[in-house]
Amino acid sequence: MPKAQIKLVYRQVIDKNTPGDFARNVFNDSYSELLMQMQTYNAANLYTNWHDLKTNVPKAKQNLPYKVAFAIGLYLRDLNNLIPGLHDTLQAVNIPFANYTFDIVASDFKSKAAHCVSLTYETELLTLFEVVGDQLLLSKDASLPDHASTSCNTLMVKMQPNLSISQYKVWGAGMFNDGRGMYWDATPVAAQ
Repeated sequence: MPKAQIKLVYRQVIDKNTPGDFARNVFNDSYSELLMQMQTYNAANLYTNWHDLKTNVPKAKQNLPYKVAFAIGLYLRDLNNLIPGLHDTLQAVNIPFANYTFDIVASDFKSKAAHCVSLTYETELLTLFEVVGDQLLLSKDASLPDHASTSCNTLMVKMQPNLSISQYKVWGAGMFNDGRGMYWDATPVAAQ
């Protein structure tokens, strides 16, 4: 019997040492775009790093990550909504994401080596059946019927650094199934 519906978030930190083509492209293009976009907020060159700029120019903190993220959009599209580096325990299934957030962790406008960004990926709703040690027994199907005789495909995901549960709803608490999908408190949860 399912225990809960959950969403997972996975944070990928990318710096000069992160391996792989995807990470290298994100690192290089986000740094180049940051140098170009930061000029709007640092025309007098008063600030030499991201920390000082975002601390002293609040609009930069709000707008620059959003603007810089456009430079890496094609690389994210090429992921086909699969979280890089997050697999099931058999390394056979990549975990899909529904949304992502880009953030600038640190950067120096004079030294590319200090540049560091993060991507935080959020999954669709997943069904949590059990926690076995440090592993989650999940189904990608969030609209399972609410009876015990139904079988479904499952996968195991190991809890690890940078992986967290961002949303948790106890199965059955305010939920019902009308045959088209699961609902919480009369709010539809889209069937997969």
